[in-house]
Amino acid sequence: MKVLIMTMGTRGDVQPFVAPGQALAAAGLAPVAVHDAEPERP
Repeated sequence: MKVLIMTMGTRGDVQPFVAPGQALAAAGLAPVAVHDAEPERP
């Protein structure tokens, strides 16, 4: 099974998705995390 968890934003926006990702990893799935930093806002 493949699962994609996609989110963006600040750490506070992304942090809630860490626990489900860890649970999927514990279940034997291989989560992939990719980070593309947002440009700084003026």
